[in-house]
Amino acid sequence: MRAVFSLSLCLLFAQLVFAEETAAPKTPAKTAALTMTAQFTDKGTLQVELLEAELTLVTKYGELKIPLAEIRKLEFAPRVPADVTDAVNKALEQLASENFNTREKASATLFQHKLAAYALLKKAAESRDPEVAARAAELVDKITEATPPEQLIPRTTDAVTTDDSVIAGTIKNDTLQVRTKQFGEQALKLAEVRSLAAQPPEEQIVGEIFPDPGSLTAYTGQVGAKLLFRVTGNINGTVWGSGLHTTDSHLATAAVHGGTLKVGETGVLRVEIVPSPAQFTGSTKNGVSTHGFSQYPAAYKVTRVRGKK
Repeated sequence: MRAVFSLSLCLLFAQLVFAEETAAPKTPAKTAALTMTAQFTDKGTLQVELLEAELTLVTKYGELKIPLAEIRKLEFAPRVPADVTDAVNKALEQLASENFNTREKASATLFQHKLAAYALLKKAAESRDPEVAARAAELVDKITEATPPEQLIPRTTDAVTTDDSVIAGTIKNDTLQVRTKQFGEQALKLAEVRSLAAQPPEEQIVGEIFPDPGSLTAYTGQVGAKLLFRVTGNINGTVWGSGLHTTDSHLATAAVHGGTLKVGETGVLRVEIVPSPAQFTGSTKNGVSTHGFSQYPAAYKVTRVRGKK
């Protein structure tokens, strides 16, 4: 009798648990939205919140599910819509038309689509048809002049940057669900976006902020010092090195070279005086060419401080 009673209690308890789980399924925990800055193919930018939990990246080793919360930057290979491809191919054919107005309209269409037509125009510039070759060569020159050099060689894969890696592949999504202040929730088409970059968290600025010193020559003997300067980016100064600069390098120009500031943009920079490397390497980035140099008494590196005093 006692065994039957115990069995009945167990069955009753199981029924109650089943009924509770059926009636009130657990709601998955919400993932905090990731705020990023979208850089569009037309050079516009927009702040967005990514609402999805993960992104699927197809790599040569298989599919990866990457949590969006761990992503710091997304760089997209060009995605040319089918209608644009059709328009470019049709316009290329029309460059050989006997009608002048048709050729003019085709040239305008090809220039409108710029990067989608660029590679095909380079090939068309070698055409045996002199009219096609001349128009294609002219368009290649115009597109080259109107486009930053790094965009003329498009990415062949997407790139996902996390805190500890950069992974190449093809993002499976055609769109990402986002929320914007201006337009509410939207499906962000990846064909219209060049990159997404996580916004660095704001920090409380602690310490005195000095005016732009020009160069850091006065701090050459203070290796280990960390200083704050309010600087407006420009490209008028001379800079030695890449990433690490000689202390006599022009700070505002070094900041533009490193992408810390844009020309005309004002911000607070944290400058650290560090020992000189054995060799400073010159490079060209963001419209600034820096020079190489041998070992110097000291060097400095620059980071941007985003926050409030």
